[in-house]
Amino acid sequence: MRRLISILMCFFCVGFSCRSNAGTRKEVQFTSGDFRIVGELTFPEGDGPFPVVLFVHGDGPAERTGYSHKKGRMWKAGYATFVWDKPGYGESTWRFEEKALLHQRAQILLDAIEVMKNEPLIDPHRIGVWGINQGGYVMSIALSRSDDISFMVAVSCPGRVVGHPDFLSAQIGRRVRRGLEGNSGRPRKSCLRHQLREDV
Repeated sequence: MRRLISILMCFFCVGFSCRSNAGTRKEVQFTSGDFRIVGELTFPEGDGPFPVVLFVHGDGPAERTGYSHKKGRMWKAGYATFVWDKPGYGESTWRFEEKALLHQRAQILLDAIEVMKNEPLIDPHRIGVWGINQGGYVMSIALSRSDDISFMVAVSCPGRVVGHPDFLSAQIGRRVRRGLEGNSGRPRKSCLRHQLREDV
């Protein structure tokens, strides 16, 4: 009976849960100041160029091997994913300064975005970020410094930065107003078409 159960479990894994819709995987390394960052870029099946989601870790230890279920849903929807080892864990090196931690993490995210913009199979106009917990602070700082973030997914994220009430909401509002008005100051409809697909 135990052997039968084991065989059925193996069959289930091979037939269902191991189907990730992932295509090519590649290791990506880059530097951000004194930090050496190592991560994994995974493309969905297909020819590309693909939109990409960069994963922003929360507080505490974190490596690129996490978020398997969430990455799988992204691949299924046609999005590439990029996630890296947080400095001090996995293969990424150096250490954060406590007083500058959020800004250092935001700069790493901005440098990662620049790396993605130069990837041939990535659509540079569809680079988004997914973050959890402390990642909300990191994403909002990056959002205030870059126009290359086309969408953001915030999970259990704070909306305030110490000394800057409603910082996250303010940055989102600023970007929405800019998207609605464009350079001419006149409303435009194109920004309303940028939305995550329902199956993500």
